[in-house]
Amino acid sequence: VEYRGEKFKEGKIFDEEILKKIKEIEKQEFEVIEKTNSQKKNNPSPPFTTSTLQQQANSLFSYSSKKTMTIAQQLYEGIDLPDGKRIGLITYMRTDSVKIAPVAQNYARKFIKEKFGEQFLPKRPPQYKTKSRLAQEAHEAIRPTNVFLVPEKIKESLTKEQFNIYSLIWKRFVASQMKPAVMKTITIKLSRETCIFQATKTIIKEKGYLLLSEGRLKEDEKNREVFKILENLKKGDKVLLEKIEISQHLTQPPPHYTDASLVKILEEKGIGRPSTYASIIDTLIRRSYIYRNKRQLLLKEIGEVVIDLLENFFPLITDYNFTAKVEEKLDLIASSKATSNQVLKEFYENFEKLLENAEKKIKPLTKVLVEKCPWCGANLVEKMTKNGKLHVCSNSGCPYRLYLTDKGVLEPEKMFCPKCGSPMILVVGRRGPFYLCQKYPRCKTTKSYEKGS
Repeated sequence: VEYRGEKFKEGKIFDEEILKKIKEIEKQEFEVIEKTNSQKKNNPSPPFTTSTLQQQANSLFSYSSKKTMTIAQQLYEGIDLPDGKRIGLITYMRTDSVKIAPVAQNYARKFIKEKFGEQFLPKRPPQYKTKSRLAQEAHEAIRPTNVFLVPEKIKESLTKEQFNIYSLIWKRFVASQMKPAVMKTITIKLSRETCIFQATKTIIKEKGYLLLSEGRLKEDEKNREVFKILENLKKGDKVLLEKIEISQHLTQPPPHYTDASLVKILEEKGIGRPSTYASIIDTLIRRSYIYRNKRQLLLKEIGEVVIDLLENFFPLITDYNFTAKVEEKLDLIASSKATSNQVLKEFYENFEKLLENAEKKIKPLTKVLVEKCPWCGANLVEKMTKNGKLHVCSNSGCPYRLYLTDKGVLEPEKMFCPKCGSPMILVVGRRGPFYLCQKYPRCKTTKSYEKGS
């Protein structure tokens, strides 16, 4: 952490010469020059909102936002329990509030006292504040409707996915009503000449809400071994430096978005509402602007083209603050401090100018290729579509169409409609590629596409 008076943050050293000199101290004795103990409270997280539930489900189970909300909807609408009763297991799942009803807090306190003991109960029920400035406090946070319905008790009544989501909601809510954990940290500083190293380890002193976190408790068991070694050292002790490992880390570009990180940034920037996070991502995928690669959300070429056009010609609506500002104006309308006509007129006066400019300056997204049509010899024209690039013949009478998609090339075959004799053209629909009569909709004949047929 320090060399010749120069301090380094987290052991990050950018000078290779310094590293070489530090490496020479290997196999040398160091002296313990400082030992400090500290402790601090580790507060539980508030109960789930829509965005935090989606983020956690994506991080832990790789569920998309849409899948998480579908499962949560099922839990909200009701599950048939073994006793024959159908019960909604969670409160409303589209919310940006972290409020909890006093009656629910009282039941949670009763459960915690009976299950874990009074030592895990705070003196008074904790209160949480919503961070989002646009949050609407009409609903509670997402919580179990009956805290006594422990996930393991009703596991057989739930699918695996339902159990995962219900367990997340139940544990987060119960933990939010428990005492904070108390963490104990020990820090040792060791010195030789002008070089100072530091060792730090933290363990759980009082479990508090971490009683519900099996992962943290297992990690704590491992940490205690190292903690004990550091605790046994005292000022003036000599310690042998066995080995120095130097690793190089290159600066990495920001990672691609996942459902979790995208929902987080949408909430931070005030874009959308709890009810729209999942549909925003789903719409982008359905329109082929983005696609999923495992957990990553990657941009398609058509998405790049569209966003470039929007940013160049419609900066008013691509500004990150646009949605948040509109939400504020809608709130003003709701509170009778503004009228809908005023808000619409103010918006459209500026937007109309952008529309007129775009109509004059946006050129068709096509380009003439040097390649010739294999059917008639005319030039091919490349067009952008949501299914990839499309090569069509510039001769309007020629039905040649070739698709360059993410899944490969879709090459057409010459064929004619069995009903009217017109040429058939290759198209890509929602269910994949097929042939359609050129005289559609007068003739609705179709034929399935078979590659290489």
